[in-house]
Amino acid sequence: MDKNYKEEFTQIIKFEPPLYKQRYQFVKDLVEKYKPKKVADLGCADCSLLWMLKFCSCIEVLAGLDICANVMKEKMHTLSPLPVDYLQPSERSLTVTLHHGSVAHKDPCMLGFDLVTCIELIEHLEESELKKFPEVVFGFMAPSIVVISTPNSEFNSLLPRVMSYRHPDHKFEWSQAEFQSWALETARCYDYSVEFTGVGHPPTGMEKVGFCTQIGVFFRKYPQTGESVQSEKPMEAVYKTVSRREKKEHLVVQGDTEECWGKSPKPDWYKTTAQQLHFLNYRLRNNEAKGSSMYSMNFPSYLPLRCYLLHLLPSCIMSLLSKYLQVLSLVQSHITLLLFVGVFLQMNISKSSETCE
Repeated sequence: MDKNYKEEFTQIIKFEPPLYKQRYQFVKDLVEKYKPKKVADLGCADCSLLWMLKFCSCIEVLAGLDICANVMKEKMHTLSPLPVDYLQPSERSLTVTLHHGSVAHKDPCMLGFDLVTCIELIEHLEESELKKFPEVVFGFMAPSIVVISTPNSEFNSLLPRVMSYRHPDHKFEWSQAEFQSWALETARCYDYSVEFTGVGHPPTGMEKVGFCTQIGVFFRKYPQTGESVQSEKPMEAVYKTVSRREKKEHLVVQGDTEECWGKSPKPDWYKTTAQQLHFLNYRLRNNEAKGSSMYSMNFPSYLPLRCYLLHLLPSCIMSLLSKYLQVLSLVQSHITLLLFVGVFLQMNISKSSETCE
């Protein structure tokens, strides 16, 4: 293929939908196919994939791990419950946890997952971290399925303005042969099988370069055995949100972080106001006045109070409107009954008068 034909592709190649969305959609399709209950995303960064996966009904536990805590903290509010979760809470339980740490360290909190995703992660690892990565993920965590995606260096010649690596932080970018060699050796060592695919199709006539993003899907051959390895260094949990409906009248939301008020205790008015609003909403929805033990609430402080008000106001307004309509309906039925009784009495009085005459 001549140079001019190759240069033509560097000017016109464009992915629709964008490549990152194709990667996330690939993971989502895999989740819908295999129905894992516990999913961990290593290198979760801005939590975009976790946000997409939290809407998958089969998932009960989501965990994210990243070396950069600040990036997670900026976007972790996207994982908090939506206003609709207060208006119409889901019947399923969902726990979302974010951890700050390195994929080169082992930690018991990352055990027991059905699916582990590593989307565009390994190319950011130093050589020493990459050597430890297979043992941590495949040996220690040992999930049923592992998804690893990484750039295909053979595709770079078709991308405009890519001279060496696609991102300044990339430590390497593998060709198809290099990635498949590493993946097959890793699968052999830890009793996994692996299937290769990708997203980002090449232009017609350039099929040999392969996908823009190459993906390996690993499946564990045998059930995990043996005792869990002890953690080398505990990872710091920076955020946890639990949105769970155990009963029709029971909604629990929990959170761990000190972003709003820092390390100082939250003011009493903050706790009191928020608790009163939530408890008021609970009482209005359930039409009963029971003790607060029926409704438990721990508030994540990463959002200011106004955000809670925005969450709660729609629910409170709808509850009050529903209550108003119930009262209005009750009054209307009473008025109708009184009118009926009045007409009935008037008819009886008229008949009595005629009899007397």
